[in-house]
Amino acid sequence: MHDVDIKMRKVAQAFIGRMVRPWLWADWIYYKTKRGQAFKVDAAKMDEFTRKVIVDRKSELLDKLKNKNGIVNKDS
Repeated sequence: MHDVDIKMRKVAQAFIGRMVRPWLWADWIYYKTKRGQAFKVDAAKMDEFTRKVIVDRKSELLDKLKNKNGIVNKDS
């Protein structure tokens, strides 16, 4: 299983666990717990991965568009 899949499962489980525990709804309480700290780390890694995928795909699409319009990519 890919690392991001594992992080996504952990974040989803933490989110659901938080929703059924009203005393953890306040961020200032939740992020002081081990579960909240782990959630923050896992969510940040997922965000980093997502941003990287978006940047990579945007670059690929722009390269395809440039090549389609007759503009030669310097890397090709």
